[in-house]
Amino acid sequence: MASKAQKKAAKTKKRELILDAAIEVLAERGFAHTKIRNIAEAAGVADGTIYLYFKNKDELLIHLFEDVMSRVLAMFQEALGDRTRADEKLKVFLQTQIQMIEKEPSIAKIISVVLRQSSTFVQDYKNPLFSRYLHLIEEILVEGIEQKLFRSDLNPEVLSRAVFGAVDELTLAWLLSSRREDTSLEQSVQVITKLLLSGLAPQAES
Repeated sequence: MASKAQKKAAKTKKRELILDAAIEVLAERGFAHTKIRNIAEAAGVADGTIYLYFKNKDELLIHLFEDVMSRVLAMFQEALGDRTRADEKLKVFLQTQIQMIEKEPSIAKIISVVLRQSSTFVQDYKNPLFSRYLHLIEEILVEGIEQKLFRSDLNPEVLSRAVFGAVDELTLAWLLSSRREDTSLEQSVQVITKLLLSGLAPQAES
């Protein structure tokens, strides 16, 4: 007879299996055209098994987002490491995000495209992990101001959303492009990084 620990491990593994399958199915079919049975088939489980873990497709998508964002935030923290200069942190942050997008386009499509197709996610979900993502950018900007590397007359909270918006637009254009292989996200993010750091630099006194 399986122990409680073994049963818990098996349940966790099956949940991960379902979420991994959901990433690929949702990225390929979109939210509206994905049925629970499509995810169940991809995961190799019965339709009813999905409902043991998630009430409906919207809840599955929210849990999927939370799992993905937890991994993304951990990835950022690891990449930033013990760096102290804010300008270096901002460069690494942007480079890390672009590398993740190129390496895992299905996950990027979930975040940038599919989530917006769920009215429950857009209208009702409080989205605390996205707030943590924005706060991480904001912290880098505040550090840059304190280190006198960035201008002090800019609003870090507003600017953190501008940084996200720039990267999100690049991601959308790349994901939806029919010539993705001809588009270099790395070059694009270098342009944005250079523009950001130039605009953030303290103004020379006249």
